[in-house]
Amino acid sequence: MKKKRKAARQRRDRSTPPAPKHGQPARPALPEWSDRPADPEVGTELSGSISIHLRGFGFLTAADGGPDLFVPPGMTGGALSGDRVRAVRIPDPRGRGPCARVLKIESERQATFMGELRRGGEGRTGWWMCPLDRGLPEAVPVRTPRFVDTPETIPVPGVWVTARLVRRDGQEPVAELIRPQPDAASGMERLLDAVTVEYRLEPAYTAAENEAALQLPPLTTAERLELPELTVVAIDPVDAKDHDDALSLEPGPTPGLVRVGVHIADVAAFVQPGSPLDETAATRCFTAYLPGRTLPMLPPGIAGDRCSLVEGEPRLAHSVFLDVEAKTGVVVAVTRRHTRIRVARLLTFGEVRTALTTDETPATWSAEVTRVVLALGKTAKVMRRRRAATEAFISLDLPEVRLRCAENPPRILDLVREEADLAHALVEEFMLAANSAVAAELEARDIPGLFRVHAEPGQVELAEFRRWARDQFGFATGTLEDRSAVNRFLTKLHEQRAADLIAGEFLRTLPRAAYAAEARLHFGLGKTSYCHFTSPIRRYADLVVHQQLWAADHGAPGRHQEAMAELARRVTDRERLTDGAYFAARDRLKLLWLGEQTAREPGRLLEGLVAETVRDGCRVYLPDWGLTGFLERRPAARSGNRGKSRRPVGKSHNNGDIILTLTRRADPVRGILELELPKPRLRRRHGQAEDG
Repeated sequence: MKKKRKAARQRRDRSTPPAPKHGQPARPALPEWSDRPADPEVGTELSGSISIHLRGFGFLTAADGGPDLFVPPGMTGGALSGDRVRAVRIPDPRGRGPCARVLKIESERQATFMGELRRGGEGRTGWWMCPLDRGLPEAVPVRTPRFVDTPETIPVPGVWVTARLVRRDGQEPVAELIRPQPDAASGMERLLDAVTVEYRLEPAYTAAENEAALQLPPLTTAERLELPELTVVAIDPVDAKDHDDALSLEPGPTPGLVRVGVHIADVAAFVQPGSPLDETAATRCFTAYLPGRTLPMLPPGIAGDRCSLVEGEPRLAHSVFLDVEAKTGVVVAVTRRHTRIRVARLLTFGEVRTALTTDETPATWSAEVTRVVLALGKTAKVMRRRRAATEAFISLDLPEVRLRCAENPPRILDLVREEADLAHALVEEFMLAANSAVAAELEARDIPGLFRVHAEPGQVELAEFRRWARDQFGFATGTLEDRSAVNRFLTKLHEQRAADLIAGEFLRTLPRAAYAAEARLHFGLGKTSYCHFTSPIRRYADLVVHQQLWAADHGAPGRHQEAMAELARRVTDRERLTDGAYFAARDRLKLLWLGEQTAREPGRLLEGLVAETVRDGCRVYLPDWGLTGFLERRPAARSGNRGKSRRPVGKSHNNGDIILTLTRRADPVRGILELELPKPRLRRRHGQAEDG
């Protein structure tokens, strides 16, 4: 009889989805396996690079440029993040996308890595390394506690070291110590030093290199347009160290038109292709803005002084003039000139935001500066509305919880949550227009250049995201079949409590933008021809476009198309490293600061949003910190009945719940945050203890 009841219950469970909990939307039943499309390429072998998640699964990026493949736990073949592997496509029992199983490791990742040297503790004995790279195991045993490069140095726990990863067939990796990092004054400096080495960022320029750059004479041209009386304003963050763009607005050549000037620092006049400074910039490719440390692409004397559009000083500029219909936002004509301008006022985003939203302007603004800013805001609004109608660009402006830091010495000042606003939209609109105009000119004149491209998301990845949003939060995204559908989803998303989480996951679903030697689709912007021109001080791709235009304008030879293809690959790869360094430094420094604040205020409560529930706990997103931690469910205490398993106990949480937590462990080296629930307060009532 028991077997019959069990069989009936199993049949009922397979045919009827469980009723939703009170307050939760019902989830649509997943289709049966027979209804899911089979992967026609099951059994196909391929090569690629693998990245491993902390929870044991991985993702394989195919060398042929196909979609990423999910590698289930236990099928990674002992590979580590960055290894090049040979794999085979396998059926996915989840029915959510293509999968792969690693067959063999073809080549191992770079052998060296950064980490903190530790001894004992956390249930371990002996010496071990805690790597900065989360693609490596959390604890790598040390082969021998002796440095290879400096054997006379005696290791001590807590120092940052460079180590070599040593692997033997079928054995766990071990670390061979190479050298200690120079001792730094603070934990923040040690972390920044480690991130700089791990992501192969170039160090700051020396005083001699900076002095040599200051002596460089600019190229001269008879075509330069002198505009000393033009009212030009630069709008930047309050802590900006270089100013490479500025704006002006004046009446257009005919009634109904306004002429917007987008003025960009004329860096190509100082940095010629093939020069020593150009080669150095090509190695760095980007200015790395780490919290508390800036590693510029160009020497500070060039980036922050001679080329920078500072207030009140005449500066060489490369200007794009846009004749815009004031009522419609249509750009009817474009003129590009080498100019000399003088910035009338350096403005902050906060000042401009206040002026655009309240009509209140600082007393230090002149009447002419006020007129220009308000007119720019009005024109940008009309242009953005037209662009939304004609290009259906994806409006994905995620808020960022940013560390506000001081430098020299680096220290954390505050956490600020930055939201998209009218001031940022104003600057963005005109930079987009100038970049688009320059890209069109490159194509029209057949000038080799670097273009910014962004591929469409894959249908498999979109289907996976739709299922994830439905299963995790009961949120129906819609079809996401085109940019208009995506924007309808994003508009609807603003009403959700978990909007930041869902939008962030959608952003990870989209392919990364890249650089290419030919113009192709930029899916996010809805453009088929686009390049970067407006930030030559901090992006090498922009500087290359400036150099190509300078050569074309003066009849000089520029770079060939073949050189552009190689440059595009180099800059794209370097962008990944620079972005990775920023995110690694940002999140780890947040954890460092959180740990310090917890030590000063042990009972400090953190408000979080349950992002994902799993068997042994849940992931919790902390919106005030921009961090995600793990809340483990407490195991039951042992009882007299030893035959029963120790099942986890504690309050069950649902995705989207708001809860209060405490910091249990914040590990800035590993980038791990563990949370715990506050213990219930007890009060005595009539001699008995009750929940408070």
